Amino acid sequence: MLYETQLQANQWRPHVTTKNKYLDKERQWLLIEGKQERLAFLHVYIACQNNNNMSYLQWNEDLFAMLTEETLIMKSQGYSILAMGDFNTRVGQLPGLEDNLPDTNNNYPMFLNFIQCTNLIIVNTLPISKGLFTRFMDGSNRPGTMSLLDYGLRDADSVNTVSSFVIDKDARFDCGSDHALLEAEITFGWRISVHWKMTDALHFNFNSQSSFKLFQHKLDFMCSSISLHDFDGLSSDSMVQHLTSTVKAAIPSY
Repeated sequence: MLYETQLQANQWRPHVTTKNKYLDKERQWLLIEGKQERLAFLHVYIACQNNNNMSYLQWNEDLFAMLTEETLIMKSQGYSILAMGDFNTRVGQLPGLEDNLPDTNNNYPMFLNFIQCTNLIIVNTLPISKGLFTRFMDGSNRPGTMSLLDYGLRDADSVNTVSSFVIDKDARFDCGSDHALLEAEITFGWRISVHWKMTDALHFNFNSQSSFKLFQHKLDFMCSSISLHDFDGLSSDSMVQHLTSTVKAAIPSY
């Protein structure tokens, strides 16, 4: 794990039980202290599915249980969480990953339980995410299979601080790897407190048969027209104007 020396960072080596000693090197924790924030960065490798040897299931069950406990400890101490790594999990076509392959694997229930217990969001599913597949069984001049196995995870309460998430599939050639490089940019700093009210109410004719898929796609596309960094630099009035105009413009007309 490499990090800039100007960061106030320390590696956290949590105590592991004798039972989990064999998992001690399957994850790394780096604690970064900022002026206003405390970030716990988790780098992890989950064992891949092996249809000929099912021992990986117990391995991953123990590892996910250990990661859940450690993550909750960090959150209780005021740290926000950023996790990135090879989770070797096929999640199918979740919302935000509609173009992914539809299948899941045996690691999926454990992965899903982990993010639900720790209240983490899959950054790959967000509109800011660029790229999709993370593992490539090919060469520079030879096509092959592609899959999504690597993920970035962020606290639900802090997901707004992720200003960029890039899956760089070409970097694997320079790294000599079959996996893409995950790059996450986190923006910290004071947030503007906006106090406002609306005098004109918006009325919509919704019913039990209403479909919001088109609205969702249009809203995601229009929201991504301005980066979080640029949005953060707007005045309060401009922020409100951008949000209200985006919502109104995304409403389908019939």
